[in-house]
Amino acid sequence: MGNRMKRWAAAALCALLTLGLAGCDLPMLGFADYDVSAYLQALLDSSYKNSHAQFLEVAGGDASAAQANNDTTVENTAVEFCNTYNLAMDETQMGRLEEILGEALAQTRYTVKEEQKVDTGYYIEVEITPILNYQGLEPRLQELEEEAHEEATSVEGVSQEGDVVTVDVNQLYLEKVLDYCEEQLSQLQYDTAPQTIALDIRQTSQGELQLDMNQIKTIDETVLRLAS
Repeated sequence: MGNRMKRWAAAALCALLTLGLAGCDLPMLGFADYDVSAYLQALLDSSYKNSHAQFLEVAGGDASAAQANNDTTVENTAVEFCNTYNLAMDETQMGRLEEILGEALAQTRYTVKEEQKVDTGYYIEVEITPILNYQGLEPRLQELEEEAHEEATSVEGVSQEGDVVTVDVNQLYLEKVLDYCEEQLSQLQYDTAPQTIALDIRQTSQGELQLDMNQIKTIDETVLRLAS
């Protein structure tokens, strides 16, 4: 599974960009003096919390385009989860994983601080309290894989009717992983210390604002941690 790209609303947002390119122009409809903090707050709420009213107000566009912010953020997180833990899920399993992680992302905790005008544009800090439940799962996933093997071995063989009984161990393992991830939603754990992400938003000579997409990726990786 390749890393999916952050999708931005057509007309209101940038064209689809690969993470790591120079940056993208930020639409600030109706803002003579850019209220960058309000825009960023609206963008994060749209992307993580699936809450789009404020985003539509400050960026324009339609509801389906705004919904793409959340859809692709959730898709990206699910792909990163599978890449992190070397999981090959089918379409149905990926759909369930996206539902689970989407619900977790909706409970992310972050605070967008007031922007500061600087010579190059704007400087903003985002204070994030990361969700930790999906970080460093290797030992637990190893246990689940062993459980899947044991359960498969216990039921495989020949039935009383003479039918050969087989179990797809990998599919059983993946279902156990999904069950575990879903269980975590009822007991989300947050880091004890917030982490501050600094954003450098450049302003061009034409007045356009540009945001380095690597900075958004850093926020994505922080609100719900996967890597140890």
